[in-house]
Amino acid sequence: MAAGSLGEAVGLRGGSKVATIDDDKIVVGGDIILSVQGIAVSNFASYEQIRRALIGLPAGASVTVTVLRAGQVLDLQGRLPQP
Repeated sequence: MAAGSLGEAVGLRGGSKVATIDDDKIVVGGDIILSVQGIAVSNFASYEQIRRALIGLPAGASVTVTVLRAGQVLDLQGRLPQP
C-alpha cells in the first residue's frame, strides 16, 4: 500500500501471490473492495460516484471501506490523509 494513502489509512491488504491466467500474470490474495462510504463497487459509474464522494470530504474525515478478506466481509475504517 502506498505510504500516506487512504488504502494504508484503512488497512487494506494487497495481494501477495501471482497467478497466471491465459498467459496473463495477475496478483491475487488481497482484499476485494465491495463498497466505499456505502457506495457499492460495481461498474465504472460507481467509481466516479465514489471519487466524487471522497473529494467532497475534508482532510481527516472518517471513511469506511467494506472488503472481502479471506471469505469474511469486514468494514475497515480510517481517516482521509492530511495534505
